[in-house]
Amino acid sequence: MRTKELLALGVFGRGSRLVDRIEMLLERGRTFSPRASVSRVTASVVALLGCMIAGAFLPRLIAFAQARPSFEVATIKPSDPLHAGAQMFSPGPGRFAAMTATPKDLVAWAYGVRRFQVSGGAGWFDSDHYDISAKADGAPDFSTLRSMTRRS
Repeated sequence: MRTKELLALGVFGRGSRLVDRIEMLLERGRTFSPRASVSRVTASVVALLGCMIAGAFLPRLIAFAQARPSFEVATIKPSDPLHAGAQMFSPGPGRFAAMTATPKDLVAWAYGVRRFQVSGGAGWFDSDHYDISAKADGAPDFSTLRSMTRRS
């Protein structure tokens, strides 16, 4: 006990209120209460579960709250039957154009796959051709235009 007192006096000096508090803590006995411990553990578990649940839903809430880029205006017209071959391009920032494109061509372009990798769909999915011109809000990059096409 004497060593602890000397250590406290050497660090904090004589007459320090902190020294009195440390001395009181060293002399005072601590009793164990299982009831208090169980309630503290329960409160900690509940708080931890709350944090885990909030952590699981937070990304979804953030994604839901963010505004998704969208096309401001778009026109879709049947293509001239004399045109051949689908073309999809971006004529400028935030713009998308497709000429003589089938819905199958558009799906392949939007998902970045080749046309033969897209299967299924109704008969018109691979036979009807359209010309599309769209202007996006702002000036999204090329990959954002692809994702916007997926949602349209």
